[in-house]
Amino acid sequence: MFWIEEFYNLEYRIESIDQQIIRIAEASYSMSVDKSSRKIIDLMLDKNKLINKYFEYEERFNELQPKIKTMFELRYKENKTFKQIAEELKTSIRTVQRWISLVKEE
Repeated sequence: MFWIEEFYNLEYRIESIDQQIIRIAEASYSMSVDKSSRKIIDLMLDKNKLINKYFEYEERFNELQPKIKTMFELRYKENKTFKQIAEELKTSIRTVQRWISLVKEE
């Protein structure tokens, strides 16, 4: 996985940690306060690391050209195929593939 894929996956991973924290907090009545607190603290530390990494990737993403940013939005947020992206951006499939490979090399 290259950085742009990880960038888009980080949002889901952060949300997943939030859901885990909610479940632990809701179930804390059935476990000790120390145990549930430790689990929540560990999850919050993991979440902070992911958030830091997200900001690092966001900075790199913002340095990309607008058309390339749009291409990745279409690919990873809207799950469009290379053909659909090429049609939407009025370019060739080969150009879309080249843009992706160029960003992968960075």
